[in-house]
Parts: sequence; structure tokens; C-alpha cells
Amino acid sequence: MKFNVYQGSIVEPKEKVDAIVTLVNPGPIWAGNVDRAIKELSYHFHNELAERIGNIKTCCLVESNSTLLGFRNVLFVIDNLSKPLEDLVYTALLKANLHGLSHIALPVFRTGTMLGCVEKTKEEAVLAMIKGFHQFKAKYPKSHLTVDIVIYNDPEAEALFNENL
Repeated sequence: MKFNVYQGSIVEPKEKVDAIVTLVNPGPIWAGNVDRAIKELSYHFHNELAERIGNIKTCCLVESNSTLLGFRNVLFVIDNLSKPLEDLVYTALLKANLHGLSHIALPVFRTGTMLGCVEKTKEEAVLAMIKGFHQFKAKYPKSHLTVDIVIYNDPEAEALFNENL
């Protein structure tokens, strides 16, 4: 398993990725930063995803027919704020692995709109994500999954990942 940590926008990964990963609430209204970025990039793509995701319970890989974006798939992980963040990260990695994806990109979860709802600090959220990475790596040591952690304008989060991964 390989990690790349860099500053940028999740909807414009530096390298081509099989999928971007995002957490979404189980309701019909998505208001997170990644959701807004997808909507700004392509309103049609956003609506297509919203229609196709349906009533998923934990995780869903949605492929788009859009050629406008630098990625074709979005791996949605349902986050009703009741599960530990490390479990959601583990679920995302597991589903990516099971779907045969080799390269995914994800943002720093629960540090934008959701900061304070569960994890009280950015450091707490980053360390929970790292715990999920380590849990997956321990269970699947031979995984060849490459994970890009794309950090939007946050040198502090980037330093936390680089120091603790």
C-alpha cells in the first residue's frame, strides 16, 4: 500500500485515479465540501450521482458516463456521524480493494463542514483516518492500493499526515 499526501482539490487529482472517495449523509441533501466541489465542477454529474446512489446502507461505487472530470468513479461511504471515522476509512479502503481499484483519492474527512460534530479537532480527525489506514494495512498487507490524500489549503493537516503515516 502506498500513500501520496499533497495539497490540491479532490476533484482535480494530480494523477489519474480510479475513484475519488467521499463521505455523504444518508439523507437527500449533501452539503459537504466535496459535494459542493463536484456540483460546481459539473451540475449534471452531481445530479446523476444523486439519482444513482439510491438508498445505500454503507458504501457504494458509482461510475459516471461523464468525460468532463479527471475521474470516472465516486466511492460514497455513508456517514451518519455514529461510526468512528477510522471505521469509515477502513470501509472505503476495503470496498476499493474489493472493486479492484488500484488508485483512489480522498480528502481529509470531517474537518470542513463536519468538524466538531464528532471529532473536536483537526488533529483528532487526521489521527482517526490514519488509524483506519493502519487497520486496513494490517489486515491486507499485500494490497497494492495507492491512496492519494488530497488536502485542500491546509498545511497543518498535511504535516500531521506526513508525520504520522
